[in-house]
Amino acid sequence: MRGILTLDKIYQNVCSGKASREEALRLLTSILNGSDNSELRIQTLEVMGKLKFSDDQMFKVLEQSLISDESKLVRLVAMLVLLNNFPERCEEVIQWAILHDKNTYFLKMVVDYLESSNLSFALALKNTILSRVGRIYDIDPMEAKFVLDWKCLRNQKILENEESFELLSERVPNLSAIRQEFLEIHPNSWPKNSNTIIENRHITNINLYGSKFELDSLPSSLSSLSNLEVLHISRFNFDSLPESVNKLESLKILSISDCIIRDISRPLKISNNINRLIFHGNRGFTKVPGYVWEFANRPSSMQRYLEEGVLSNEAPVLALLEILRGVFPLGGPVLNADCVIEGWKNDWEEETGKRNTRESSYYDISWYENRLMVYTLNNEGHVNRITSENPEMPPIGLFPEKLCLLKDLTELRLVNQGIQHVPDCIANLKQLEILNLGGNNLKELPKSITKLKNLKRVYIGEIEIESWNSVLSSIDIRKIQGGIELKTIINAIAETKEHTFLHGTSDKIKLPPFPIRKGKNYEHIIYWILYNNHHVVWSDLRSKPLSIKVSILTKVLASLMKKNYVIQENREYKLTPEGLEEYMNILKKYDLSNFP
Repeated sequence: MRGILTLDKIYQNVCSGKASREEALRLLTSILNGSDNSELRIQTLEVMGKLKFSDDQMFKVLEQSLISDESKLVRLVAMLVLLNNFPERCEEVIQWAILHDKNTYFLKMVVDYLESSNLSFALALKNTILSRVGRIYDIDPMEAKFVLDWKCLRNQKILENEESFELLSERVPNLSAIRQEFLEIHPNSWPKNSNTIIENRHITNINLYGSKFELDSLPSSLSSLSNLEVLHISRFNFDSLPESVNKLESLKILSISDCIIRDISRPLKISNNINRLIFHGNRGFTKVPGYVWEFANRPSSMQRYLEEGVLSNEAPVLALLEILRGVFPLGGPVLNADCVIEGWKNDWEEETGKRNTRESSYYDISWYENRLMVYTLNNEGHVNRITSENPEMPPIGLFPEKLCLLKDLTELRLVNQGIQHVPDCIANLKQLEILNLGGNNLKELPKSITKLKNLKRVYIGEIEIESWNSVLSSIDIRKIQGGIELKTIINAIAETKEHTFLHGTSDKIKLPPFPIRKGKNYEHIIYWILYNNHHVVWSDLRSKPLSIKVSILTKVLASLMKKNYVIQENREYKLTPEGLEEYMNILKKYDLSNFP
């Protein structure tokens, strides 16, 4: 504080004539050279600038600060004072500084200033910086400004939290050197750390990763990437989707994933040159943004499904699910089950040279291929089934209202899809017989679900008890799987105050006693579960608390089915008479006398 008061007093004394310019410069230089406080040094330089000193001694002081001060902000202020007080003399020293200074932030701030400057040599200095950055990263100078902007934006949190950095540096060897290299213009700091592809000195593919949702904007200089074809944006915290992406004339693939987008109402037209949109795992809304649905309605988005025989008014829904699923190998298109089965048969015949006469069905897919979302068509060409049951497949993140357009759906299985809300329009699915929304984060169901008069099986998973009460008053009594009335199930929940899986019973799936679980013999575990539970499906074996890995579960079930110990009927796994006999023999190996 004393230093700040001294600066004010020096300035006032010079203005009032109580101190000479020479005396003031001596005092200011003494403060500048003797302070370890970068903020005080900045204020000292600002006072020098306000006093309009323009002699040789002043020039040397500013030159020394620009070239050697450890603070990028002090160097920047020194440069600004030079430009204002010595516009005719400073070009050479500034040229030297921008050719040797390595700090990304300093160079970015200089470029930002020069872009709005009227100095005759401002453009030349700016081009010098961008050419230098371009040479270091082997990119076109026209794209170098984006590199500076993005590096500064992405790394700003490192500089803002010096205390956390100091604590971390005590535990990580060479962290200071690594950090310094990352904050400087250095070949190793870009593009290797950003999954960027550069071709012929142009950025063609880039992944902009916002880390812990700390970033809420994209650099405006993104539009300078004239050859950018693939743009991945993830983990940002947007008010709305930035329109700058539409200024990328060469962009073909736009991926926006795991972002928070608070306002989806703002109109946005996705450029016509973009032929692939990925809008996966984003949060902050319960409805699909209008611009995503518009993209799903493009002929290029629907083409695959139209060629597979899907009707033109239903193809956009499947295209939308593809957009929401993400990319192959975990995501990708929604596949026609019949085409998948035919492909399996062809592959088998090519490998063995024998004709495959086995009649595969839609129900074979869920356990055989863990990365599929599949659909089937009825005889009239309407989509009547959509299935996505495996928990290892990436979630679509919401229940799209546009699914309610598929009025011939009889079976809908969206398991482990990150769904938190079911829209009222589900009542439009009047043909729906099977609904599986297990493994989601549902807190309630809409009352409109009571209008589904054909609903026979409901798989909901764990739901807060209170959420059922709003449905109870208007729901009709109807039979659910196993002959148990839905009201009976719900009343049982309310009485016991327990969460439950609705698999046609009011109890969770029964688990094997400890001696059987202890050995982790998954054949024995599955034998016990199939014998002691009704209606066991794939998701029961994959969900908690069992959580059997896909690779293990696939292998064990395939082995048991090959031995004819287990069969699959209507997606449910059951013991055969031979399997029951084998199970009884297995039980003899365990002492279960102390376990009910």
